[in-house]
Amino acid sequence: MRFSLTTVVAASLACVAHATQTIVEYDELKATFRCIIAVPSATDPDPKQVKRREKLIKLTEAHVAAQQESLVEMEWAYMESDNAEFTRFFPNHVPVEEGEERPPHTTSDEVLVTPGIRFMNLATGDYMSPNWDILMHQYPDELKRLSKDFSRWVLQGDGLTRDDDGVMILHSKNLAEATDEYETVLANFYAPWCKYSQAMLPLVAEAHTELTKLYDQGLFVKVGVGNVNVDEEAELKDTHEITSYPTLKMVYDNDDGSVVSDTFEGSTDSAAEIVAHVASTVGGLTMIDSKDVASKYAKLIASIDTLLGDVESPTLVLGTYTAPSQVQTYTALAKKVVSGSRFMAATYDMQLATSLLKEVSGDKKVKAKKDMVYVYTKDNGVLSLKLPSYDDEFLLRWVSAASVPTVERFNPSTKQGDRMRSGPIGTILMLVGAESHPDFAKWKASITAVADARRGEANYLFADEKEPRIMGIVEAAQVKTFPAAILISMRGDFEPMIVEGKSEMTESKLNGLLDSALNAPLNPGTDEF
Repeated sequence: MRFSLTTVVAASLACVAHATQTIVEYDELKATFRCIIAVPSATDPDPKQVKRREKLIKLTEAHVAAQQESLVEMEWAYMESDNAEFTRFFPNHVPVEEGEERPPHTTSDEVLVTPGIRFMNLATGDYMSPNWDILMHQYPDELKRLSKDFSRWVLQGDGLTRDDDGVMILHSKNLAEATDEYETVLANFYAPWCKYSQAMLPLVAEAHTELTKLYDQGLFVKVGVGNVNVDEEAELKDTHEITSYPTLKMVYDNDDGSVVSDTFEGSTDSAAEIVAHVASTVGGLTMIDSKDVASKYAKLIASIDTLLGDVESPTLVLGTYTAPSQVQTYTALAKKVVSGSRFMAATYDMQLATSLLKEVSGDKKVKAKKDMVYVYTKDNGVLSLKLPSYDDEFLLRWVSAASVPTVERFNPSTKQGDRMRSGPIGTILMLVGAESHPDFAKWKASITAVADARRGEANYLFADEKEPRIMGIVEAAQVKTFPAAILISMRGDFEPMIVEGKSEMTESKLNGLLDSALNAPLNPGTDEF
């Protein structure tokens, strides 16, 4: 499929009340709007193909007969597979011999069977043609759906329209208007035939409702939310590099006035997580310069916390400063850490910082100091670090580590693994032992003490020795005795290191393990562990 940004030249070419739709010979097509149906050749020796052709013609005739109340006047025609123009119009349907190259402009992974469908607008040169197999029993419903989509696209104007949930219906003719009205637009690129896309639509609608509530309460900026049907908007699909469905994008106007987009990096498992990511990233680094801003920011985080429920809890990163150069440090840090439900703010006013920390954390004893970085989570409470002068990498690692539990249970979920693989901390220190052992709490206390003192140097985990999904790590580290502490590099910087045995699970031994890694020669291999 392909669509351009070209506006339909004249409404008179398309839209008349109760327009007629007729079937004509291909050579007799004259209408601006037309649909060509690819069918097997009438001379095909295969009787199954002859029968298929007859059935397609019969089903198409029934469909066209039911379209006489349409607002779009158009003509229909059949194109047989041996027509000289078949390859140009239906490259996806052209069979090739093994080893032979497929025709130019193919968009399907495999050769498709007939029917092929091609809706065309001669006024603009745009067309719509499915690049997937349409089974015979699906043909009537697909034809009905595609006809409706094509008619809606033809009748589209430049203005913004919304569905029953208030979500914008975005297309090539109105996306620029959407980014004029909203500084940021959350766009859901979906395919109507995709079950995952269908599951995403209600989440996007709910996210729109919740974002509107935050705006109405004065807690957040006005963010647009819209859906883009990629079956109708292939040019937008290509422009915004959509390769799977559904895909969420943050769309906005670039400095030169062009409409651009960023990939949505947050979780899409729930509407709450979508809203949390939008609220944190669109806000970016928030400057707390008044009591009103501090109060609203705290209420925004509280609202996100309520919305998330048991899914997760928001994280607040707060930096205090006395020099303008420190603001630059915080701005650069925010670009790397603000995501999901992690929010970041900065202030020069210690009273405002203290007020914000108290309101978000509930800790009435906390008192902010100048040139400090604070991270609040429900698991860790308020953690603090003196702002390093010239070590932005350490600052990033520390904030990343302070944003998660000091020591986490190993979780084979994609979320934990993705976070560690994409994060700034490239090592894992894992305690592995029998959780039923009476000394396990003591071993865990040792790794917790090390993790608390050396936050940011490793991802600290623990797991039961019978956990089947750590066996690969255990075997690679050549563990022979439990309990064991395993230190590994996810980037292959050094070979796995271990300490084993009950007497070895001490702070001293674990610190020594980390120290050894710092002095270890780099692994010449390039494979990650």
